[in-house]
Amino acid sequence: ALFQSIAALQGQGLLTSEGDLWRRQRRLAQQAFRQQHLSPFGIIMTEEAQAVVHCWRQAAHTREPINVTAWMHRLAFRIVGRALLGIDPEALDEVGRQLQAVGRQLFPHLTARFTRTWMLPAWMPMPSRQRFRRAVALYNAIAQRLITARRQALQHTPTAPTDVLALLIAVL
Repeated sequence: ALFQSIAALQGQGLLTSEGDLWRRQRRLAQQAFRQQHLSPFGIIMTEEAQAVVHCWRQAAHTREPINVTAWMHRLAFRIVGRALLGIDPEALDEVGRQLQAVGRQLFPHLTARFTRTWMLPAWMPMPSRQRFRRAVALYNAIAQRLITARRQALQHTPTAPTDVLALLIAVL
């Protein structure tokens, strides 16, 4: 059921495909995870963790409470956004807000697949399914915008790509 939910959102990707399609996708993706490509991830993780520590020290100095869960989500997203998607650090918070808004729309539909013992046929035009389709379209638009921006940045940057998306774009 989990992989069906992922497939409903992202289509037949590496997590949801099987057989020959999965093997082909895996071969393409594994090139991005070679040792020489992973070392920049440590630098990104360190920078982002240091930024969190800096903010927490400021909050401790002013005795401001900290929502640790929110900060850990932000930290994880910023690392993934930079290391996997090559998102500019200045744009990460805005992209995060956009994805959270879409996630709030998607979450009820995705969790319904786990909590309901039966569901109406997929062809029935239900308001919740229409909301889900609109949210998926918005999610896809954000993903396409990120891919397009990364492609454009690669055309204008002479350095070797260090994020997974750029490495995948290079092999496709």
